[in-house]
Amino acid sequence: MPNPFNKTFVILIFALAGSVAFGLMLQLKLDVAQTNIESLEIQKTSLLIDLNALSDVVATQEAERHKLMLELDLSAALNKQNAIEKERINKRLVVAKSKLTQLVKSNETLQRWGDTAVPNDVAQLLQRAANCSHDNGQQDRVCVPP
Repeated sequence: MPNPFNKTFVILIFALAGSVAFGLMLQLKLDVAQTNIESLEIQKTSLLIDLNALSDVVATQEAERHKLMLELDLSAALNKQNAIEKERINKRLVVAKSKLTQLVKSNETLQRWGDTAVPNDVAQLLQRAANCSHDNGQQDRVCVPP
C-alpha cells in the first residue's frame, strides 16, 4: 500500500518551493522597482540642475534683451534728435545760400571777385578750415596748424 504521508509531504514541498519561488520573484520585482526609483531620482536631480542652469541662462538673456531694448530706445531718440538738427541745419544752409546769391547778384564787385579763380593753396586751407570747424566756432586740436 502506498504511503499517503509521502504524497502530502511532496505536495507540501512543492507548495513551499512555489511559495519561496513566488517570494523570490516578488523580491526581485521589488529590487527592480527600487533600482528604477533610484534611477528616476537621479534623473530628477539631473533635470532640476539643468532646469536651474537654463533658468539662469534665460534670466541673463532677459536682462540682456532689456538692456538692448533700452539702447534701442536711446538710439531711436538720438536718431530723431539728429534728424531734427539736420533739418534745422539744412534750412539754415538754404537761407544762407539764398542770401549769398542775392548779395552776389546785387554787387558787381562781388560778381567779379566770385569769377576770379582761387589759388590751390588757398582753396586747400579753406577746405581744411571748413572740415575742422564746429557749429560753436571752435576747432579740433588736430586740425589747428602747429
